[in-house]
Amino acid sequence: MFAEDAYHLDTSHLASVVQMSTYLSAGPENLLAQELCAYGRRLSRSLQGHNDAPFDEGYDDYLAFLKVIAGAPTPPRIGNPVEVETGLARFRAKAEREAAEGSTYAAQVYVNLLLRANRPAEALAAAKQLLLAEDERQLICPGVGELAKRAGDFETLAAAAQARNDPVGFLASLIAAQK
Repeated sequence: MFAEDAYHLDTSHLASVVQMSTYLSAGPENLLAQELCAYGRRLSRSLQGHNDAPFDEGYDDYLAFLKVIAGAPTPPRIGNPVEVETGLARFRAKAEREAAEGSTYAAQVYVNLLLRANRPAEALAAAKQLLLAEDERQLICPGVGELAKRAGDFETLAAAAQARNDPVGFLASLIAAQK
């Protein structure tokens, strides 16, 4: 079926649908997208295209991402908890590797994935480790300040406000921490 670079649907359409599937929640559509990834993984390497990190391993990465979402501990849980941990470790490694090279896009994807997996404290820790110097307006994920608000971590929120040179936010965070 896949011999001699054969394929049965337009590979650019497959790639587009799989890329858009990262916005899906757990459910039957997620499972269908996982099936598309399984199909894409069997294509010849020359037909799989090239992606930037954290999706540099193509359909394998998209499949891991979708399995994290499918197994996240919010209804309807349809995935495997082991695949959640494996997938998160995969994206964390990519985020750390890319951050060491000066790129934070993979870290931003990782933070969003942690949020979708209902792990706000881990998302905050990752953002602090990998994104602290970023201008929050340029991120595709919530920045340290927003994550700290969500987590109720007012000390981190105060530190983020201080780093942004925001005295009002710094004072408000200190007051909120006292309550």
